Amino acid sequence: MRLGLFDDRALPPDASSARAGALLRTQYPDDPFSGTAIVLPAFDAARHRHDLDDYARRVSALPRVTQVATATGTYRHGRLAEPAGDASHRFTTRHSAYLSVSSDSDTAARIRAVPAPATAWLTGPDARALDVTTLLSQRLPIALTLVGTTMLVLTLGLTRRPVLALKALVLNTLSLSATFGALVWIFQQGHLRGIVGDFTPTGTTDAFTLVILFCLAFGLSMDYECLLLARAVEEHDTGADTRTAIVRSIASTGHLFTWSAVMLAVVMTALATSDVAIVKATGIGLGLAAVMDATLVRGLLAPAAMRLAGEANWWAPKPLHATTAPQPQRPAPLRADTREVMAPTCRRRSEC
Repeated sequence: MRLGLFDDRALPPDASSARAGALLRTQYPDDPFSGTAIVLPAFDAARHRHDLDDYARRVSALPRVTQVATATGTYRHGRLAEPAGDASHRFTTRHSAYLSVSSDSDTAARIRAVPAPATAWLTGPDARALDVTTLLSQRLPIALTLVGTTMLVLTLGLTRRPVLALKALVLNTLSLSATFGALVWIFQQGHLRGIVGDFTPTGTTDAFTLVILFCLAFGLSMDYECLLLARAVEEHDTGADTRTAIVRSIASTGHLFTWSAVMLAVVMTALATSDVAIVKATGIGLGLAAVMDATLVRGLLAPAAMRLAGEANWWAPKPLHATTAPQPQRPAPLRADTREVMAPTCRRRSEC
């Protein structure tokens, strides 16, 4: 998976903005609007013209960089290709300067690694995608730890069985990974366009769509898992062995999983028919997650893992031992003579 941000290619291919973007990318490789702009906010180009020239040469020598234009001229492959012209003044003000970098693909990280003569700020599609993915990567361990710990504690509080709670977390991770893998194979690599609808593959997976799918799909998967485990624990507490508890829990919750997955998949199909790639990816991702949870995970992987674990499923340390309340005794049916004795005294038959 390569994280990125959707651009005009997320729109239908026949949209005017999508056609204009495709034209600029194919026929105008030096298009400054799709490249990266380097801003030097505290830099006097008139006094440090040599430093600007040297910086532009080093940036133009980077791999995948096709051209760098600035106040000192246009540079290609580490050399000055065109001297500064009459329009070069647009690259400078009294106390700032900027460089327009045209490139084939992601180059923002390489550009930031080049020492600049002053503080350098980057903008453009590549720089925005890099900033978003960097921020997500920095917060990802915290988010995963928070979600995983919370779900583990909640599932442990429901079942009071550490093995079942840990198994639920592992299976949900596998289900989510399979969903992400399907999105990469379809939308990042461009497969199944004849089935899911036409779209333009960008070679990346949208980071915002990934975050939305993670939250929704993981929460949905935990719902299914908690229903299944709660029923299995109830069956085992009533005296059923491991195999019987698994069979009865699947038999009693299978219809619920099936119909809930069908309803969600139908709703998500409406999103999958959208011409906007972001909406289409969200619909297909959530639909696949629901179907896999209701069939492959809950029908095969979860019972198989419980069957292999055997009696370890029901192990719990002493602080987590559930106090089983005594089952209320159902009163025996009353005899006919007893009902007559206990019947209220009525002055009239209609009052009884």
